Amino acid sequence: MSAAAGAPPPPDPPCGGGGGGPSRDRPDESEPPKPWPNDKAHNGHNNWAKNTTVKTCKCKLCDQRVKDYSWKCSFCSRHLCKECAETNGASRPKDKHLAANYLTNVDGCFYPSGQPPYMHAELEALGLLSLPQKRSEVILRDMRIKAEIKRKKLEANNSVNGKVEDDSEGGKSKKQRTNVQNDNDSPTPGPSRPRNSNGTYKAIVTAEPTIASSKAPRKSAVRKSYGESSSDERSPEQRTADQPRHHNKSASTPKKAAKKPTAPTSDASSALQAQLPCAHLDRGGTVIIGAGIIGLCIARELAMKAAHTNTRHKITVLEIRDGPGELASANCSGLLSIHDMPKPMNELSELTIECWTALFQTPGFMEATDLRQDCVYQVARLNGKGKKHKPSWYTGHDLDSFRDDQWTVGKLDTQKLCSWLYEQCLEYGVNFVFHHEISAVFSAPDKDVSSIAIRDGHDREKARETIRCQNIVFAAGPWSTELFQHMYRNSPLQLENHVRVAYWYRLQTPSMSDKEDVGLLFPDLADADEALEDKITMVGQSQKHSVIVTGVGSKSQVTQLNAVEALDPQLSDAQPLRHLKRIAAKRLDGNGQDVFRADNVARGFSFISTSDQQLPVIDKVPSSGLGMVCTGEEDRRRCGIWLCFGFGMYGTTLAPGVARALCRKIFGGRSGVNDVNFKIPMYAQPTIEQADQ
Repeated sequence: MSAAAGAPPPPDPPCGGGGGGPSRDRPDESEPPKPWPNDKAHNGHNNWAKNTTVKTCKCKLCDQRVKDYSWKCSFCSRHLCKECAETNGASRPKDKHLAANYLTNVDGCFYPSGQPPYMHAELEALGLLSLPQKRSEVILRDMRIKAEIKRKKLEANNSVNGKVEDDSEGGKSKKQRTNVQNDNDSPTPGPSRPRNSNGTYKAIVTAEPTIASSKAPRKSAVRKSYGESSSDERSPEQRTADQPRHHNKSASTPKKAAKKPTAPTSDASSALQAQLPCAHLDRGGTVIIGAGIIGLCIARELAMKAAHTNTRHKITVLEIRDGPGELASANCSGLLSIHDMPKPMNELSELTIECWTALFQTPGFMEATDLRQDCVYQVARLNGKGKKHKPSWYTGHDLDSFRDDQWTVGKLDTQKLCSWLYEQCLEYGVNFVFHHEISAVFSAPDKDVSSIAIRDGHDREKARETIRCQNIVFAAGPWSTELFQHMYRNSPLQLENHVRVAYWYRLQTPSMSDKEDVGLLFPDLADADEALEDKITMVGQSQKHSVIVTGVGSKSQVTQLNAVEALDPQLSDAQPLRHLKRIAAKRLDGNGQDVFRADNVARGFSFISTSDQQLPVIDKVPSSGLGMVCTGEEDRRRCGIWLCFGFGMYGTTLAPGVARALCRKIFGGRSGVNDVNFKIPMYAQPTIEQADQ
């Protein structure tokens, strides 16, 4: 069971601070950052050497051309220019600070995002994040010199060729101005551009790049964009007026028709299909929104499937936080339980247990995640049996009985699970982009998605980047529905996401032994408390010498969470957190000791999502659900937008099974579960139980 979640346990913050942890889910700034290991088996690579041979490359940090020499990484072949590497360089202080970290073998270039997670807090403390991104005076001077040299060369060429320039015409020759005048007077000018009421041309705004931005449009079809630019959608009359027309013959030269490639024969086509069993995914890409446990499992499963089928498929995980598993996945109780799971999820539970069994047999998995089996017990007020399972850190009542929980597969450390999944994804070539968020989606005429635009979640003034893909998987928990509806404002889907809050306390117990590394499940401990759900868990973690207590608030609300709640969540109601403390203190505060004192406990919360009727959504959005007008065949495209959310407290438990089912569907196979139970509510058919009711 994926019980309450959060971030790594910092000191006890105020009750109003932080989802999944304290007010800011970052490393403690009062302590010096832990050095990144120099061992390449853990660090990946951090071997930088001075290089004077390559001078045409660009710097990794400032993105400027290298002039004299650079520092080059022997593994990733990235460069650092001398302006960033030297203390008297002309780069920004932020770039020089990062370059110093790289060259001193503290962090290396292991992180795909360009900097380790704790570097953001360090840069913010030094006041380097608020500096505007301006070019230095040295760079501006070089640019002016190059522009002056280019202008003089142009003047010399024009004087030799007998051309006369006029400054009022932007440096164009007389012949060029004549052609432009002829084009303006012609009834059929060159490429069509919108005109103002007075006949002048409107300014053209550079559009965002798409997957086929360098190709000619097919049948003059207009590419659609969603997200930030969806509000500027034009009417059909305006789109017809803006379609490109043929060039004037006097202003353009006819080109020879390109030779069409010969279509492959049937034998060659069948041989190619045999080599590529997943041809619809070959040379494509999938972007997964969210780097929690479910998102990491999906990325690992897709990468493994692509490797086994020889499919050239690029997988990218996009996360707004500075590292994997920093929100709900970070501080789960780690109980892999299917207790009280709804009956329509039985097939998914069986697939999940099959996947966990395979993971248990993976070399190194149990040691890397602190996995233990047959150590979870249900506690009830019965006859005092099963005292041998009672850990010393639990006082409780004399009549408490301990019995094995047959619904629990085992317990593990979810933080270590995230680290293990992250390392596995890197080995399979998965690309991670941290502290970035999706800002727009672009689609080609024959596709639901061809590329996405992303932007820095901490500095939205930075230029946006583009990632090409053919699939997008929204696996961001309670943020999934808000992200989808923000990208597709014209979608007819009304996705309900019931956001709930999971609360946790972590207590330090220095005298814990390996025998006391057990989990206790209380099915009805809070049945008389209106602020909390009945079920509460207490889990001992001997490796961390701590006990984590988790519970879920009884209230849920249909709300939309934005990026602010992801970067700096705030708790509006601290009453359930106080109730959880009172309930746990009666069973953990043995011999009158104050175990909940401020220097011995950390507390936090996180947001979790549950969809309608307590059933999650694992489904592809039809093209018509994206706001498109399309035929039935287009509505059943194999690639597009996928939704994966609403798992509530079972997220960690179901993650491997969900990833297996979704991966099979993306690759064109059967999921292995009853897909009707996990479809988008608008397209779902009533189950037999619902029809009988």
